[in-house]
Amino acid sequence: MSYNFESGLSEALEQLLKIESYYDVIIHVGKEPNFKEFRAHSNILCCRSEYFNKILSTENIEKKEGKYMIKKPNISPQVFDIILKYIYTDQINIANKNGTELLDLMIIFDELMLKKLTKFTEKFIIKNQQRFLQNDPVGILRIISYCKALVNLQELCLDKICSGPEILFNSDKFTQLSAPLLEIILKRDDLNLNEIEIWENLIKWGLAQEQVLNQDVSKWNKDYFNIFRRILYKFIPLIRFYEISSEDYFNKVKPYEKVLSKELRNDITKFYMVPGYKPPYTPRNSNRSWDRLERLID
Repeated sequence: MSYNFESGLSEALEQLLKIESYYDVIIHVGKEPNFKEFRAHSNILCCRSEYFNKILSTENIEKKEGKYMIKKPNISPQVFDIILKYIYTDQINIANKNGTELLDLMIIFDELMLKKLTKFTEKFIIKNQQRFLQNDPVGILRIISYCKALVNLQELCLDKICSGPEILFNSDKFTQLSAPLLEIILKRDDLNLNEIEIWENLIKWGLAQEQVLNQDVSKWNKDYFNIFRRILYKFIPLIRFYEISSEDYFNKVKPYEKVLSKELRNDITKFYMVPGYKPPYTPRNSNRSWDRLERLID
């Protein structure tokens, strides 16, 4: 006869973690004022984590009074408490975490080589990604752009945003989106916005990047236009001006057209005025991958 006493073992290991008996590892986590010292057991850490197995196996690991010393200043004590409990008990509760918190956890899981946790959390985020994207699309995009372990989420989030761009562009955090991430999105051919809407959102984003800019473009001087040109110069080639109606161009683009090159302005005018004219200006290219993202951010 056999019986599974796994739950009893988990409870015993959790108790061992709580009372801190027989520990031989001291882990300094976080930075002041958010700092905590954790005590753990090398045998358990090595068995449960490839990362800790490598750290504790190195010959030059710091020791103090017979205890292994490990420092993780880049992890908060709150997050490490969750991780250490998982290592000892195989239990974790992420249901009450929001999207950005989960992604932050995934980055740490990946760093500590907790592959099972990384994959589990990724599946949970994918299942609930619509809700997370709606709550904080900018935060989600920012985090997944920095973590290579989130490759399955990257294209999924971009597809969702491009098919329903109001998730991002109507967010009150849209103007906080970094220039490299905005560039990636505007290069997508599947972005479900007409060109004048893309232009209007680009203007909204650009105005928010520089506090000195007067919101009333009719009051701008040469210096204001030079500032705005520097903000938008990467994005101007991504706008398909020839898909904008002459009425929208006159009302919504022309007030800012000094940020466009003289050559482009002349060519757009010729396009509107000369029937059958085919503009030589190259529209933005489709880029549906994140391969260039790391280089762009760097």
